[in-house]
Amino acid sequence: MATEAWLDARGWLDKGETPTEPRPVPNARVVAASIRRDGTLIGVGESQSQPRTDPRRVDGATSVPLREPDLADAVRQAIADARRDTTLARALETDPSAWTRLSLEIEVAADPVPLAGVNYEQVARSIEPGIDGMAVRRGARWLYTLPSRAMSLEVASDPARTFVGMASRLGVPMRDLPDLLPAETPALYRVPVTRLVQPLDSRDPVQVTRLARLVVTAPADGADAGAKAAADRIANWLCNHLHPTTSGLDVAEGAQVLENLGLRGDWIPSAGVHEPMAAFPADQALAALALARYARSSSDPEHANAARAAARRILVALLRVAPVERDPLQDRNAIALGVMAALELGDLAVGPTAAAATTAPSPNAPAALPAPDADLAHARDTLIREFLRDASSTAWMTPDVPPRTRIAEIAAACALCGAGDPRVDAATLRATLDTAWREIPRRELVSELGWMLWAERSLAAAKAPASPDALAQHELARSTRAALSRAQIAPEIDDGTAVDSPFPDDLIGGFRLAGPNTRGATAQSARPTLGLALMLDSPAMTPEGERYRAREMQRMAVRFLRQLQVDDVSAASIPGGRRCLGAVRSAPWEMRLSVAANATALLALTESHDGMISLERVIESSSSAAGNSPTGAP
Repeated sequence: MATEAWLDARGWLDKGETPTEPRPVPNARVVAASIRRDGTLIGVGESQSQPRTDPRRVDGATSVPLREPDLADAVRQAIADARRDTTLARALETDPSAWTRLSLEIEVAADPVPLAGVNYEQVARSIEPGIDGMAVRRGARWLYTLPSRAMSLEVASDPARTFVGMASRLGVPMRDLPDLLPAETPALYRVPVTRLVQPLDSRDPVQVTRLARLVVTAPADGADAGAKAAADRIANWLCNHLHPTTSGLDVAEGAQVLENLGLRGDWIPSAGVHEPMAAFPADQALAALALARYARSSSDPEHANAARAAARRILVALLRVAPVERDPLQDRNAIALGVMAALELGDLAVGPTAAAATTAPSPNAPAALPAPDADLAHARDTLIREFLRDASSTAWMTPDVPPRTRIAEIAAACALCGAGDPRVDAATLRATLDTAWREIPRRELVSELGWMLWAERSLAAAKAPASPDALAQHELARSTRAALSRAQIAPEIDDGTAVDSPFPDDLIGGFRLAGPNTRGATAQSARPTLGLALMLDSPAMTPEGERYRAREMQRMAVRFLRQLQVDDVSAASIPGGRRCLGAVRSAPWEMRLSVAANATALLALTESHDGMISLERVIESSSSAAGNSPTGAP
């Protein structure tokens, strides 16, 4: 039904006109048409079912059945709306076929489902943001908000507020449900909706869940479940998210200032703005670290060089503070993450004499790496100097701040130690990190586990003595993974048979970080995904009996991050969607593209790729050993 409606509507849109006779959509209550130009919404139309004017007798009684919504009327409204777009109007003056270059969305809403609750908030819990439509009725008047409209206006995440606004438009006083008189109380509904979207550069419709087609992990994704390809796309988006360079050009001072801002801020497609204009210092430093780590891990020289160049630009620009920017040296997290990013680039000497030694690359650096430069050396030395503050090995520590609240700084100090900097002491760091393991609350460890394990990896590279509490720490990491397995959204299994999940399929693999009753998962899932990835190649934290379960958890977590990525389908519904390709959205029902979320996702995917490949080798090795043993047992 929905596909037939879309095909009819597409044919009318190609001509820029609709038939005069109605085109009813059977078994529908609402049909809506949306016309987009390069993702920008330029035309909307909607038709609702209406009572017939000719009452009919059914089973001896008179009834007033509903007249089906008219698809032709909805498309007619959308085309009339689109004609007001000046860009389209100019194109049509010379090219009548400009209609064929517009994309079309059709939403078909089924019968509304009544909802009950003591207040708007409770009623709204029954709404799946971005999937369900909403309806409010007062008397004979109906008002609908369909998912595409809610997501375009960036209000899908708050259905309670949307219900209040809809009720107000029907004349309901702005009070919560318990405070309304019976005559004032509206009826609230959930509306099942089928949504068909036309992907970029395609003539065929695709049924979407929220904003995207459903990502399914297939054998073709390989042992890393598609993590590498997903990381490639995010890295490319971050590289393109830099302010334009003016190097070698004769430009005004204002343009040079823009280049020195580094990364643009979060992109808000619905408003067409970056918020803020330049990303916060800590977010920029995190992005530099993610790009540098990705470059070191990537097997593609072109991708690796582009990511390294972007990370270098971010670090250099970070310390060229424009009047509109925050000073990164006033943010300890930005300094710590910047130190880790500079060290991850790996082509600078480390230590008190670094400035004199930057003419020679590290012997461990790949041959394709570019030669170090003075600007990057200055940025690295400034960040390390500010981090240490003086030559003392404990200068970076703030006595009044518990170690568990400064995990990023501990990780940076451990990274310095792992790079061979003599100004930090391995024994002191070992004791500090052990204290953090003991003091950090479980609820914080879920999101900070990645930095804890990053610090452990750096100390291991420095050949620091093992912790006397190593066994307890390994058990704590394993118990955190067990807790995360309960928070991860997965298909339910009943007696060996898969049953329907209480969550939509696009959420599979995400983590409910706000509690067991949370209705979904967001890009915050990248943080525990990073921690779990760093556990994969540790025999102590992923022993033989837990390998298969750990691998499956990671595959599902990667699947969810891939689901959040803007592809050709979701880009078709996002203003300026082509510039968003590859980026991770903040939530399945949101269009916002966060710098911090994308940087964290890039780190998580990079480490997941390496960790799953390593774990796969261990599993294959164990299987081969078992097959070659006399008894066939492992």
